Amino acid sequence: MIYAAALQGDRVYAGTQSGVVQIFARGAEGETGELLRLEPAADQRFPPSIRSLAFTGDGRLCAAASSDDRIHLLRLHGEDWRGAGELSGIKAMRLLFDEGSRLIVGEMGGEVGLLDPGSGEWVYRNQLEYDPVSELALAPGGDLLAVAFASSRIQLLEPRGGTRLARLSGHRDQVFCLAWLDRRTLLSGGKDKRLLCWRIPTEPSQGLHPEPETLFTGEGYITALAAHPGRGLVAFSQGNCDLRLLAAGEDREALSLKGHEAPLQVLGFDQAGHRLLSAGNDARLILWSIN
Repeated sequence: MIYAAALQGDRVYAGTQSGVVQIFARGAEGETGELLRLEPAADQRFPPSIRSLAFTGDGRLCAAASSDDRIHLLRLHGEDWRGAGELSGIKAMRLLFDEGSRLIVGEMGGEVGLLDPGSGEWVYRNQLEYDPVSELALAPGGDLLAVAFASSRIQLLEPRGGTRLARLSGHRDQVFCLAWLDRRTLLSGGKDKRLLCWRIPTEPSQGLHPEPETLFTGEGYITALAAHPGRGLVAFSQGNCDLRLLAAGEDREALSLKGHEAPLQVLGFDQAGHRLLSAGNDARLILWSIN
């Protein structure tokens, strides 16, 4: 299974259940290298799995969270990746770099924090819920952080200081995925089989309770989600393994893309919005061309 994946330039990175982060080059046949390979502990038969991958904006620093409560830091030197440290004892479920190359961490116990990867010191670390964090999404411009939990809850934070701005209530079951379509339009999908759209005011305040718009209701869970603000594209998956693509604001049926044989875990557009990466439980990476 592929639990985490990312597009970076001409490379695709895939973090697997077997504790490996594999590297694939666009157009190449098969794997072209490894970013990371974890070994099982002395008392374990299997290595820890890769839960999350994050890259800085320049693509030169990577953080990988593993199921043995470690965050592995790697830095790109020329064409080669080298270890840049390890942070232990952090039950990270999701990782995300902010625009200042600090690491936003969502944890198993519902904590969300901002971490300096160089010193390993927390800028802040707040207990927001008691359910695991299921997704993090930073708005374009970096001034809003959306956090989904393994419940029906979504919270909005000011990411630099961790101030809680709002709780978004609208889903009827677990929220699996988040994506920002623009600086004030948040999308969310989950176990209630709905894709919701939230319009956030320019100056969000504490106690905000916006009403969501339902963009799509299907027959399966929405397990992965991606949006490209520049092209206004939204991609999302469902439990029946279909991948759907729609143009936000256009009144037309979502295009269905078929190619996976198990539920998806990851979706992501490239910077230009002309390629879409999908990966999931069938251990298959697919790179789609989007006209």
